[in-house]
Amino acid sequence: MKPFSGPNFRKNSERCGNKWPCAYCGKPIKDNSKAVMVFICCDDFQSRGAEEAHKDHGNNMGGYPLGPECAKKLRTLAPVKTV
Repeated sequence: MKPFSGPNFRKNSERCGNKWPCAYCGKPIKDNSKAVMVFICCDDFQSRGAEEAHKDHGNNMGGYPLGPECAKKLRTLAPVKTV
């Protein structure tokens, strides 16, 4: 899964109105409390908390929401451990 690359992303995101689009499929996020915030850098999804490691990259796009269904599909995101 790559950011903004889901089937019909553009078409879905154009119908979002005042709602945030999912960063993968473009469908509107209807309930923000169920969205998963991810960090996008190097043309890939990163766990929140990875910003420090990627802060100087030219590809740093910041944080975006993923809808709950797309978040389930994204298995490469491991929770960030805090000490």
